[in-house]
Amino acid sequence: MAPVDVTHVYVSGDLVTRLAAEVFERPMVEVRLNDLLQAQDAVVTGIVTAIINEIGDPATGGGLYIDALGVQLVVHLLRHYASVEPIATSERSQFAPALRRRLIGYIEARLDQNLTLKDLADVANMGVWNFSRHFRASFQTSPHRYIVERRLERARTLLSQDRLPVKAVAFMCGFSDQAHLTRAMRARMGCTPAALRKGASAQEI
Repeated sequence: MAPVDVTHVYVSGDLVTRLAAEVFERPMVEVRLNDLLQAQDAVVTGIVTAIINEIGDPATGGGLYIDALGVQLVVHLLRHYASVEPIATSERSQFAPALRRRLIGYIEARLDQNLTLKDLADVANMGVWNFSRHFRASFQTSPHRYIVERRLERARTLLSQDRLPVKAVAFMCGFSDQAHLTRAMRARMGCTPAALRKGASAQEI
């Protein structure tokens, strides 16, 4: 008999409680997840695979990315395997201008830190699921992608204007190491830190 690989995924009760309260607008004690055996769910498989890959090879914004995957997994389970109907979540409410500015300032001041969705949601005094919807409506992108873009923009500025080592720039912009900065910059900007710095130097001549 061929060996069977088993992956156990544990989700915190606090996360489930908070998300259930937002999605269903009722306490978690009223939400029951159905017991299923040998269910095949491509969405769950995809999310779990992404989490495993990120843990095995962490990249830029890893904490935010895993948080977002965890939220996505729990909401999917609540939507499809719960015994109650979810509320409609199609409305696209935006942040008030003052809160939007506060979030921008909070992120800019902490680009070198490991920001999580809960950190950002706490600034807005919201749950993570509700915050993510409001953020996307206000910024036209996800929190994770927005922060990566801001980190890359700061890295571009430092590489163009300073002679700091690339490794130092990576840490100052919240990347785990120089390799992560290089991968992110190549993927989003089509160049490496060295090439960007060389181009900036050529323009100064």
